[in-house]
Amino acid sequence: MDDNTQNSAQLAEKYKLGEPIKVYGTNPTPSFIVCFALLLLLGGIFAWLVPNTSPSFHFSSNPDFVYSNLEFLLLTGIALAWLLIALVVLPVVFLSRHVTVSLYTGGLVYQQRRGVQVVGWEQIAEVEHPRREEKRVTHLTQPSPEFLPGYFEEKREYVTKETGSCALRLKDGERIEFDSLIDDHFGLSWAIERQRTQFRGTPPRAHRKQKKATKANDAIREAQSIEPLLVALQDVESGVRVQAVQDLGTLGGAQAIDPLLTALHDPASAVREAAAYAFIGIGDGREIEPLLAALQDPDSLVRYNAAIALGVKKDRRVIEPLAAALRDPESSVRVQAAGGLGYLGDKRAVEPLLAALQDSEWDVREIAAMYLSDIKDARAVEPLLAALQDPVSTVRRQVAETLGSIGEQQAVESLVVALGDPDSTVRKAAREALSRLQSTR
Repeated sequence: MDDNTQNSAQLAEKYKLGEPIKVYGTNPTPSFIVCFALLLLLGGIFAWLVPNTSPSFHFSSNPDFVYSNLEFLLLTGIALAWLLIALVVLPVVFLSRHVTVSLYTGGLVYQQRRGVQVVGWEQIAEVEHPRREEKRVTHLTQPSPEFLPGYFEEKREYVTKETGSCALRLKDGERIEFDSLIDDHFGLSWAIERQRTQFRGTPPRAHRKQKKATKANDAIREAQSIEPLLVALQDVESGVRVQAVQDLGTLGGAQAIDPLLTALHDPASAVREAAAYAFIGIGDGREIEPLLAALQDPDSLVRYNAAIALGVKKDRRVIEPLAAALRDPESSVRVQAAGGLGYLGDKRAVEPLLAALQDSEWDVREIAAMYLSDIKDARAVEPLLAALQDPVSTVRRQVAETLGSIGEQQAVESLVVALGDPDSTVRKAAREALSRLQSTR
């Protein structure tokens, strides 16, 4: 265990972040080895040139010594500088660029060269996802040049380009943007979104104890604070009503439920969106039916937040509506519907998630594969094996991870084939999955 991992573990224990989940970070080793070898090679070339430049060289007190041996001295200086960079400067630079984000059930630890930040899931107001652009590339290949010299096949593949990086907006206004050197920013952003949503739906024991201990104080503060918010909900300006709904969601408590239920029917879509989002962290069961109706809202952001809120409720009534939401025209809604079904952990969610593996949008397919790993149903193995041929490498990587998590030995052969995948992240996931399958024999 390296120092970074030890520091993360110590901080997680200090701040009671719970159990470790996954570590995202940089891997400077390959690039370091390449640069180190290149510098040594160039240093060796200079070292070879030095004696060949002046084979009869000897020190002298002659004033013309420097001018007569200028080329020799210059090459010697370059060789020494090159060796100094290779042996001292290069390791320092690469070690200083090592960055990790360690995820735990209660928060994350972000270690970088400028210091360490500990963030609890309850501190995060919004997760900013990196953008990914898909481009279809067509190649002409000649499968049998010996037997069919004039025959060409058209091969199409998808190239995914990631732009931007994962960032967090905290409730106190601070913005944390993760270092661009971290591998898989998209996977990191969705892992944080997933854990944050689960935390809001089912807070850890320490968080529940804290809420129970302050219940009396909350009731007094709630009674004092809710009256102005109820007045603000009647304001003609939608922005004022949105702020009132957000404050009610933050305040929580039984008195906030009825006003928020009313806000789900507000004529302004921004107010309905805020009301649906508020129910992610609060509720007493009465909100289920209105949120199910919100899945049919004409505004996609309302449907998006309703899908998130329903997913964390652990109510079996939401399975069929969320399965129907997998056919929503907006891909972001389908992503959250898949996540909600997976988070429920019910076997009835398996078939809808398997259908989502055929979705036209790659991020829906990825999230479906991700949450199938939580349910661990053997029925998912065959469709997941087929999904190892997905044109998008991010989906193939997640499918390989899920197959390793499910633990069915029939996946071994296909995972061995995936070791030859053109994408390095898929190959790495296949190796890890095979290792897990071997340990479960």
